[in-house]
Amino acid sequence: MGKPRTPQKAAAPPPALGSVFAVPIDEATGWTACQIVAVGAETVVLLELRYLSQARPTLQDVRSAPPLRIDHHNWKGDLSWHHVTGQPPPEFVALGVLPVPELPPTCVSYGNWRGSTAQLSLQLRWDALPLEVRQAYKNAGPKDHWQVHCEGESIAWNDFDPMPRLTEIHYAGPDAKVLSYVKKRALVTQLFWTAHGQQQIDLRGLGLLSATIDVTSPLSIHLDAELNTLRVLGDGSLVTCTHPTGGRTLEVQINASDVPGGIAHPGISGLPDLRELKILNARKVDAKELKPLTELRRLSLHGALVEVTHVATLASLKNLEELNAYHCYGLDAEDLPVAATAWPALVHVSIDGYRKRQTATWKTRFAAVRTLELRGAKSDEWLKENIDNPFRDWVDRSPPAAKKATAAWRTAVKKLEDKPSPADAEKVLLAFVETFNAIDKKMSIDTVDREAIGDAFFTLARHAGVTRQRGEALFDGARVF
Repeated sequence: MGKPRTPQKAAAPPPALGSVFAVPIDEATGWTACQIVAVGAETVVLLELRYLSQARPTLQDVRSAPPLRIDHHNWKGDLSWHHVTGQPPPEFVALGVLPVPELPPTCVSYGNWRGSTAQLSLQLRWDALPLEVRQAYKNAGPKDHWQVHCEGESIAWNDFDPMPRLTEIHYAGPDAKVLSYVKKRALVTQLFWTAHGQQQIDLRGLGLLSATIDVTSPLSIHLDAELNTLRVLGDGSLVTCTHPTGGRTLEVQINASDVPGGIAHPGISGLPDLRELKILNARKVDAKELKPLTELRRLSLHGALVEVTHVATLASLKNLEELNAYHCYGLDAEDLPVAATAWPALVHVSIDGYRKRQTATWKTRFAAVRTLELRGAKSDEWLKENIDNPFRDWVDRSPPAAKKATAAWRTAVKKLEDKPSPADAEKVLLAFVETFNAIDKKMSIDTVDREAIGDAFFTLARHAGVTRQRGEALFDGARVF
């Protein structure tokens, strides 16, 4: 809610003021750079530089690089900078120290280290668009939407041509013409396609940056290097991918929220070099399914009472550099291997939500890791009372907001248990969203909290029998955060 998520423990001091880092974007684009321009008690401010080269730069190469200002989409020449916590990721190469440029006195944005390449990439993509496309976007009025939600077997796609700000398409249905329509809309970077009924989906050459696809039966997905995020709604073991780098430049997310029992199957075929995997909304994960991913660098688990079986198998991920576990109260620290032995490359561990009685064990297991962040320790008694409350961890940052969010959740659950009519169920869902609109007016809701609200909303929507497509339309149409 607008505040940095500070760790309990950081094993190393923050980078020095003026520190400059070379940062790889991807194999095709090359390298950029960023600089630490302020150092506070809990965060440092990271400034992106307007710099791009194919080869890794030296300090002398970036000495004259100006701060990056962005005007893509709704930006208006703003500085691209934000507060970050912890240490830079392993791929950030320290180049040295340069004088800090003259800047405005205060940075009000919060983000993460890896976000430091995103804005330059988006700006370069924007600059390459036809001038008339960019001007039409900038000249659009407040009623011109950037999303479209549609469902059905046949869609009149050209009806969306007058939408100059269209960047996302959410479609539920089998009409494969959605792909050719995406290809002709240069601004569309995100596709959400559910109920597609396809056995093969080819996303190459569409200009997408991310795709969300539901999976209920065997599916082949063809990807290009430009697409950087693939979200799978369902059983990942049913998916076979082709990717020009074998997944090396791809982030895969497996969302198990709609899988019976919440059993996450992350075993996607065809991505032997996958480096980043996130498993979301899982109740059960078999670590043996991760064993083939020997090139994995970053692993994230998001859940509540996540039961991870065959935990010792995780030791096979010898290249692991970063491990994140969010609300994984069912993950027993005693089952984890000792990091110094199992993961020689591991430099960053973030545990957000864990059982307080295991604090010492977490610290012992990861004593050799450069940065260990432990947040949200909870007693067994507290968890028994709150484990099914999706906003249980808000209390650590804003008790008033946590109280309102929890009350809204419990009210909605109770009303939906009475099996209201479809119209009344939607009223319950909209009232739920309105609570967070009110919270946002008093304290800005950040990206992580927005995702938590969305997960809670769609859980309620499923219980109410509302389709994913209809739920997305309700959620995005009602929220202001």
